[in-house]
Amino acid sequence: REDYEDAGFRLSDFLDLFEGEIIASDAATGRALKWSGSEKVASLLPKSQSDLDRILLSSNGSQEPDDLTLAIAKEMSVEKRSPQWLEQNGMCLDNILPGKSSIPQAGNGAIAQRSIKKGDMIVPAPLLQITDRDALRMPAFRGKDMQLLLNYCFGKDDSSLLLCPNTNALLLNHCSNRSPNLHPCGNGMVPNADYRWAKWDAATSEWLNKTIGDMEAVFGTRGLSLEIFATTDIKEGEEVFIDYGEKWERRWDRHLSEFERFRSITSGEEWKSTKVLNEELGPLVVASGIDMISTDSRGVLFTGCLYDPKDDDDWEIDFEGDWESLSIGDIVHEFGTPATDSCVIDAKRDYRDGSFWPCVILERGHKSDEKEIAVEDDYYTVRILQSEAFKEQIWEKRQIPRIMTAFPRASIRHFYMPYKSDLHLSNAFRHHIELKDDIFPQHWKNKQSD
Repeated sequence: REDYEDAGFRLSDFLDLFEGEIIASDAATGRALKWSGSEKVASLLPKSQSDLDRILLSSNGSQEPDDLTLAIAKEMSVEKRSPQWLEQNGMCLDNILPGKSSIPQAGNGAIAQRSIKKGDMIVPAPLLQITDRDALRMPAFRGKDMQLLLNYCFGKDDSSLLLCPNTNALLLNHCSNRSPNLHPCGNGMVPNADYRWAKWDAATSEWLNKTIGDMEAVFGTRGLSLEIFATTDIKEGEEVFIDYGEKWERRWDRHLSEFERFRSITSGEEWKSTKVLNEELGPLVVASGIDMISTDSRGVLFTGCLYDPKDDDDWEIDFEGDWESLSIGDIVHEFGTPATDSCVIDAKRDYRDGSFWPCVILERGHKSDEKEIAVEDDYYTVRILQSEAFKEQIWEKRQIPRIMTAFPRASIRHFYMPYKSDLHLSNAFRHHIELKDDIFPQHWKNKQSD
């Protein structure tokens, strides 16, 4: 990710310097290497005007670093194939796409984009092979809790092996006729899809004969693959389901029962996700200290402010002394500068988390020499903190606070602290999708069932 972002910034600077013209030859590569100091970054930069034209077409003409980063990822790192090659060698990946699931509170599901006949493959599912599931244990929880990835992987209680799909096969939700009221199958009574070892992969039988130890010794080649197929005719617009297995179902039902009891005995403020808070854009809590990044009583949230490091190009503050002994009001007076246009949300842009830097809310509203904002909750005075995703800024090097006044509320978002979201609650659900016994080789069973 860092290489692509670096390439995006370098290309943006290049376009500013050369007004959109790229000289086709090794000279362009030489410039790229000189700028970036990285051959990998240089390989992502355009080497000709046609390369540049493709990137700018993909970015809709934008020369902003974030937009160029995404365009570079699309245009400069994917091998182009002809339609003839795709017809002979390709497999359809868009039979299903994400859409609202018919299961309440399940979020997205796999929605059929076209009619699919019984027995036809819906989607291939090449697999990430994790030979030791304990690799998913999170150090932040002293190895007690597993990463969320576990929920999307196939496995068995008596095996250390996990097989994790890396296509949109992971969109498939569970249903069964064992408890139709708890696990409904949409319009049907049973799942309309199932899985099997990939028929299209000539290496399948070879992989199935390997031990888990054999798998660990193989590098640089594709591993096992499953394929999802239709067990009945599926109409366009239908949700596609598979059966996660009876053990998974029992574990999920037990989780729901325990979670309801947990909610009934807890009290305090209403739990709101960052998504809800960022949609509401309600008033923010002012911090009681200059370093207080979280004002959430649960200690799980922090605020992030839309910030462009280029704003530091003209930043100059002359200060000698111990600023930490000053009051917040004096700190704002000494170091505060007005928010720039780059701090205003552009509705046409898709901002990534890296666009928002950790910040401390110091004051509501703001005053200027010309006017006072009437609705004070629309603007705030904030302290910007160094983002780990970017190089150290000059104010961080000098250990001087970066204070911005008149900062728009709409440009401040809520984020979860690492490992503090509701997905990381001590009682959050974690369980693999249960692989069927009749397709699971006996020599992969290397541990006792839980």
